Amino acid sequence: MKRIALLVAMFVLGACSRTTTSNHAVFEHAFGSSPPPGVEVIHGKLWENNHYFVFYEQDWKLELSGPAAKDFVFARWPDLKPHRAGWVYNEDAPWFTPKHPNNYDAWTSKQDYAVTVLQDKETQHVFVVYMAL
Repeated sequence: MKRIALLVAMFVLGACSRTTTSNHAVFEHAFGSSPPPGVEVIHGKLWENNHYFVFYEQDWKLELSGPAAKDFVFARWPDLKPHRAGWVYNEDAPWFTPKHPNNYDAWTSKQDYAVTVLQDKETQHVFVVYMAL
């Protein structure tokens, strides 16, 4: 009986989450629109957990062309503050910040959500981790 209850619990908990790796679907989930001109989504990942409340984690790798594109990211999270880059690695997304933290400029925000934006100093690619309830 305990085994059956454990299997049912595992099924229910596992059925309450989903992962999406469609670059544009992940972007549209957070921004409510397609990427504007100058913003290219190179990689994207959305993990959604619906156990007792809805929790999202989204990861992107973006290529931004021109200052207007970078302003777009900072307009989405206006309270971003410079931050010392720490190790941000996601084993489910090995494309995310593959270099040592010293290779990135970083900004963080902590209002009712948590977001970290990192920009590769060499390639200028922008990596975003966004978590929200």
